[in-house]
Amino acid sequence: MEKIVVYQSYRTQNVPEFISGCMESVRNWARANNYAYRFYDDALFDLVPEWFREKVSHKILPMSDLGRLYAARQLLSEGFDAAVWMDADLFVYSPGRFRIDTGQPFLLTKEVWITYSLHLVPSVWVRVCNAAMVYRRENPFLDFYIYSAEQLVKNREHWVERFRGSNDFRYQLFSLKNKLKPLAQDVPVAVIGTMYLTALHKMFPLPLIENIGLFSPALLKDIASGRGTLMRRYMALFSEPLYAANLCGSFYGKSAFGVKADDALYRKVMENLIQSEGEIMNRYRRGTHE
Repeated sequence: MEKIVVYQSYRTQNVPEFISGCMESVRNWARANNYAYRFYDDALFDLVPEWFREKVSHKILPMSDLGRLYAARQLLSEGFDAAVWMDADLFVYSPGRFRIDTGQPFLLTKEVWITYSLHLVPSVWVRVCNAAMVYRRENPFLDFYIYSAEQLVKNREHWVERFRGSNDFRYQLFSLKNKLKPLAQDVPVAVIGTMYLTALHKMFPLPLIENIGLFSPALLKDIASGRGTLMRRYMALFSEPLYAANLCGSFYGKSAFGVKADDALYRKVMENLIQSEGEIMNRYRRGTHE
């Protein structure tokens, strides 16, 4: 029988209620599938080289992005056949149906982000992220990812200067809305996560998990209300039903895109997803009515 471990990380103090619910859903899903479970608190950052932490000004997201890779390497070296990372704000709302193919050498996650533009028109971006990842022993990607991620951060100034003003992906990677940050400023927080993985995916297809959503504040509001305006547009981009989703905890306690991401919103969203077992979203899935 294969040894598979699911691992997560989050702080242990002042944990929002919805984060606790998300992590409990992942633990229960892991247990139901006879997977081991490993929790890293802030000790995850101890796996990150000190120079990297300094280079990113000790920002949580890039340190977490690299730390989860080192943790995967560590777990595989302990003898696990596969290590499955899941973000702390990832909610498994239909555990009996949610599956991840742990037989693949490695997997990243398809990310679809939808929100309203300034003119209240839905805007959609399709990207690749690391909200959930799978790494098997002897996979071809993990060591490359660690090495290249570190090089991107270590040599940021070199690539920016060399390719300034060009269409090279390395320049585009460090450009936000076509305006380059001054070199003295911090690297973008998603530089080795969504930004880098999406750029790689444009050069060669990466294997992706496609049954996990990424719910923006605007989409969370739509799910809470049950209106379906954004859900319909969102699910048109999926051929598979969604049984889990990243609830974008980075927006917790903030107002974004006209939505206040507070406890009441998250509570209602999670309630609607659980009660419908995801059908509130999946009824709009591409091909459902074809």
